[in-house]
Amino acid sequence: MDRVVAEQPEDPAALNDFAWSLATRKLRPDRAVELARRAQELAPEDANVMDTVAEAYYAAGDYDAAIEWEREALAREPENEFFLEQLAKFEAAAAASESVLYGREFEFSSGASPREGYGPWYVRLDEAGRLAVFQERGGQIADFGPYDLTPEEAGALWALVEAADIPHLSFAERPGVPDEGRFTFALEGEAGGRAVTVWVNDVREHDALAALVNEIGGLIEKYVGEEPGLW
Repeated sequence: MDRVVAEQPEDPAALNDFAWSLATRKLRPDRAVELARRAQELAPEDANVMDTVAEAYYAAGDYDAAIEWEREALAREPENEFFLEQLAKFEAAAAASESVLYGREFEFSSGASPREGYGPWYVRLDEAGRLAVFQERGGQIADFGPYDLTPEEAGALWALVEAADIPHLSFAERPGVPDEGRFTFALEGEAGGRAVTVWVNDVREHDALAALVNEIGGLIEKYVGEEPGLW
């Protein structure tokens, strides 16, 4: 899908569709916001695009911005029932974020696959041990799962996430080497969240992160039935 956007960078419909696909799956929310805002610049009065901007901010956890943009959409289509439902969803999330302690959620994304036409893998793990797996394939997002991990698998994966200490990860800035990809690790919890993007070779040298990536790769291979080639 990134390829489609690259070929049609001035097409608000293509930008909007990809942003919606990312946002509703909670994949790369920052990218979803970027694409949705660009679509809105190209189609400034399109209420559906404003709704996508709102959904992207919702996926990114910025509920105030989501509410603001959904109200903009409703200002143009005040009787739109879907927009009204969206606004109620965003307002409920904003209220809940101030009063409820959410469970942890871990997310991982890889670099592009070495296989032709295959893009990054995305993985999301929740506190209950449900594992969602996605991959970009041929310009579309393939949706696997969610899978219910065994208690042993979930416990082992969460132990590796904790050992990686994502809230405190820090790496020196450096340029990448040719064909070097990046991994992104993100952790959300009751105290907030943090996402860190790390060069693959730096991950190789970090024992805890390397072990975490290997465990993720093993789970993808077991449940999806494919060797993911993360490295």
